Parts: sequence; C-alpha cells; structure tokens
Amino acid sequence: DEEEHLPGCLESVSGVVSQIVLVDTGSNDRTVEIAKEHGAEVHEFPWTDDFAAARNVSLQHVRADWVLWLDADEELRPESREPLRALLRDPEAGAAHLCIHNLMGDRTVSFLTTRLWRHHPTVRFRQPIHEQILWSVAPYARRYGRRVVEARDIVIRHYGYQPSVAAKRGKEARNMGLLEKLVHDEPTNAYALFHYASALRETGKLDEALSAFERWEPMAMDEDAGQVHWLRVGFANYAAALNVAERYDDTSRLLARAEEKCGRGASFHYQRALALHRLGKNEAALAQMASAHSAPRDVSASVESVDFQPMLVPMLTAEIYAALGREDEARRLFSEALAVAPDDPSPRVSLARLDIAADELDSAAAHLAAALESQPDAPLTLTTLAQVELYRRNFDEAVVLLRRAAETDGSGEAARLLGEALLITGDTDGAFRVWDEAEQSNAAAAARALVTGADGEGPPLAGLDEAEIDAFWTLVGKIAALCSDADIAGGHLAAQFAGQAAGDATLRADLMRVFLKHRFRPGIDAIRRSD
Repeated sequence: DEEEHLPGCLESVSGVVSQIVLVDTGSNDRTVEIAKEHGAEVHEFPWTDDFAAARNVSLQHVRADWVLWLDADEELRPESREPLRALLRDPEAGAAHLCIHNLMGDRTVSFLTTRLWRHHPTVRFRQPIHEQILWSVAPYARRYGRRVVEARDIVIRHYGYQPSVAAKRGKEARNMGLLEKLVHDEPTNAYALFHYASALRETGKLDEALSAFERWEPMAMDEDAGQVHWLRVGFANYAAALNVAERYDDTSRLLARAEEKCGRGASFHYQRALALHRLGKNEAALAQMASAHSAPRDVSASVESVDFQPMLVPMLTAEIYAALGREDEARRLFSEALAVAPDDPSPRVSLARLDIAADELDSAAAHLAAALESQPDAPLTLTTLAQVELYRRNFDEAVVLLRRAAETDGSGEAARLLGEALLITGDTDGAFRVWDEAEQSNAAAAARALVTGADGEGPPLAGLDEAEIDAFWTLVGKIAALCSDADIAGGHLAAQFAGQAAGDATLRADLMRVFLKHRFRPGIDAIRRSD
C-alpha cells in the first residue's frame, strides 16, 4: 500500500536504472498499477513477517550487473545521478555504502548503509527485521578482491519515519511486533535484542529498554570481534538510554567496559560528553568532543549513531559552547552542522534559539521557515516558530502552529504551550481542554491556581506540589514576558492575581521579582496598589 510515495520513488531513478523489480506483499491500493505504469516488473510474495525473505525474492529476478536497493518511500536525490553513474564504472568497486537521510520530524538521521552492490548469487539479505545485506556483501568483496566504498555524495531521502507518515502506517507498532516475535523465537540473537532495546528507547519505554540492554550486554561481550561495527553502536545506544535516565555514573562505567571490548569510538566520546554537559561540566565535555573528532568511525548497515551521523559532533559541541556563553563559536558550529545535514531541522532550530535569546526574531523566523520546507510537520520546529510568533504577539498564528505541532508531538510539550497560548488570549476553557486531553496535569494545576487565585478563592498556591509550583512560576513568567505593555487577557489575569495576593508577603515578593524582571507594569502596579 505505497501508492502515495511510489511515484516519487520510481521517477527518481528514471533514466538511471535498466530494470525495476518490485515485490508486492499484498497491496490493496494502486501500488501494483502504479509500478507497472512506470515499467516495473511486479512479483507477488505473501507477507511472512520477514523483510529479508521478501527482499531475497526480488534478487531472484534481477538480470542487471548491479543492484540499487530502494524502499517505496525513498527517493534518489537528483544531484546523486552522476556520482552513481561514475561509481558503476569503477572496475574495482564491489559495493557501496550510500548516504541515507531519514526525515523523522524534528531531526534527520543521516547515516551510511549498504544500498548498492554487484549482483551475485551469494549476496543475500539476512535478519527478518532491520535486514542486513552487508553481512554477505563483505565476504563477497573479500573473495573477489573488490572494494566496498563510501559514497557520501549519493543520497537517498527516506520519508517513512516522518511523524504524519509513520502514524498513518502504524510503522512503529509493526516493527515492535516483529522485534518482539524475533526476540521471543531467538532469545540468544544479540543483534535482534539490540534492535529491540533500541526501539523501546525510541518509543519512550525507557525502563523496558534499560532492562533489555542489561540482558544484551553479556551477549554482546560474547560476540566475535568481527561484529564490532554494530556492537559499538549497541553500546552507544545503551549509553544514550542511561543518559536519558540521568544515570551518568553508569554511563561512564558502561563505556569503560565497551572500550575494552570494542576499542575507542566516536560515539563513546560523544555519550561521555553528553553526560558531562548535562552535569554542567562543560570544559570536560569539550575535551571529550575533541576526542570524538579523532576517534575511529565504523560503517555498518541500518544502525544509527554518531559514527554514521557526522552532524551530531558539531551540534553537541555548539551546544556546549552556547552553555559556556561562547555564542560566536556556537553559531559557527551550528552552521557547520547545517552544511553537513541540510535536511535536518535541528541546526536551524538551534540557530533560531540563539536569535530568540538575542531578540533577533526576524532572523529566527527565517531559520525556522527554512527548516519547515524540508520537514513541514516537525513538532519542535513548529513550537519554536510559535514561540517567535508569541513574542511578536501574533497570538492567533501561534495557536495555529501549536495545534499543528500537537498532532505529531509525542512529548506533550506542544500541548502544554498551546494551553498557555489559549490561556493568554482569554480562552480559559480551551486551555484546560487541551491540557486534560494531553494529560498535562502540572500545567493545568498551575493555571487553575492562577485563575482561582485571581478570583480570590482561598490561599493561592495551597495544595500544589513542587512540580506544580514550578509550572506555576513558569506560567507567570511567560505571561509577564508576553503581556508587559499590552492589553491582553492573560496580563489582566496575572495582575488580578497579584492584587489578590496582598495578604501573602512571600508570594507578593516573589511576584514582584518576576514582574520587575520582565517589566510587567500591570502586575507591578497591582502589587503596589495592594500595599
């Protein structure tokens, strides 16, 4: 069922390939018809929960000397045609790692993977999910004395993991189901368990991911050293999960064990630097990033880490410089990251945030608009642009952007900000509906305290826990910043709350500090009138 993306895929290789082989595993839409219209040979194969099996059927029908592997939701970039033709003329080349740009909403995962090889009966796919061709390409290349080359200038853009596309197709649920079955059927398959643990982490199931990684580590230690190319990525993904869990000491200990098994790797230094950065040890983090630049990098297939995403090194280094207040160096490295990965919104969003901090809102908006051209439903880009519109006091536009972001944002941040924007514009009921639907209880509790306090109903912050109090002060600060000199509903609400807080000296003093910081004149005047 690939009628939406298949035309773009087939048109992207028109005039480049001499044969198109498509294996259909049971489409109910116009996929087969579209394929035939574009001159493809279509072969039917019943779906057996095994991607490698289906792909190997396609190889049985290949008559050409070379094989280029594309999924239906992928396109060969136009600028890649000539480099591809040149590579095919190389008599020493046996296969090539091409550059994949996985568009995933807020980020683009760029990595090298084996997508081009000389057709040979010994070269076949392995593993039912996250299927591999490299494991048979490498022995073939060694046997016949051919090279496996890195072709970074041949780029394939993959759309299937964009939030709107993935949600429509249920890709995450399908992949997770296949991985669960594989891990159950082959409990000693370290490669499968690695991908299962990584998938759990990517879907937010952190405790389950860490448990799976703990089972995986002793299996990884028993793997042959020849598997180091993906073991290194597995250890890096495990370290990433520990960093998300804020278990930074465990990260350090894990990476020490990983280096004993796999040697140094750029991803290991990267994860160490990330842990140090989050602990505020930014000078030490910079030293680790310097080591990441010079550390060995591996090339593998369909695995993700800094080893295959060169953009990540300048990005994290830039974030560390920004934390140290070295803005010029941060901007230079964010721009370097953008040059490496122009499809990735992350560098543009980071540049926009520096612009927002410097009150350069037009420049910020330009960066974000450019980011949305490549990934129009990226939640973080949309929410950051919405914040620019809030600072410009284009509240209606901000609400539209935040509603778009909330449709694909799994973190709940877009919903939290949408509720704040609605509250500021006076749509209190709409704000609470958004927060309730997104289960943003802290934001709802904070706003409820503000509303009831403004009405003079009881002690303003009574009954709030620590997280809700933090959310309250975040909300008050946001209102003070956005409503400082304008006639806006949220500003009236905050000023009314300040007037009702006259009996609480501590609360009044805290409010005054926030209002003075943001020069929120209505709130300052309300407190002074109540003295």
